[in-house]
Amino acid sequence: MPDFWTLSGWLVGVVGLVIAVVQIRKTKQITERNLEQMMVFLDRANYVAFEHELVDEVSSRLGGDHVLIRNIASWHQAGCDLYIMMVDYYLSQRESFTWKDLESLCKTPIVTYRWQEEKWRALILQRKENKGTTPPDELYLKAAKTQRLWYYKRNQRESAE
Repeated sequence: MPDFWTLSGWLVGVVGLVIAVVQIRKTKQITERNLEQMMVFLDRANYVAFEHELVDEVSSRLGGDHVLIRNIASWHQAGCDLYIMMVDYYLSQRESFTWKDLESLCKTPIVTYRWQEEKWRALILQRKENKGTTPPDELYLKAAKTQRLWYYKRNQRESAE
């Protein structure tokens, strides 16, 4: 029969392993939840990074108010910068991210404009799993997936009538 110290050593070892397994699972759940939340943040950043053409269209209607035009352009640029920073942070939290992952992501509202896909490509090219790969020749997005500029122009025509 083993003595007290041997049994207690085994018991402490087993308890330690159980705690380690529980902690690993909790950490994995937290990491997955953080990635989900980052996708929500990316979606919001995407919303404020609206079309460059919309900035041009609105700016042309401001009658030369350079301060307001500069503010609108700055807000737009801040939205674009926020989106790029969120992409970079999101990728830093992923263990791997391949061209197949980007192709899937381009089918969602997270990547709306071609410039966004180009930024994703530039960032994932730097990852170790993509170092020796060649990016696909064609962008996955053939055209922008938003219609805010169209909607703006339509409402401008209707309000003028």
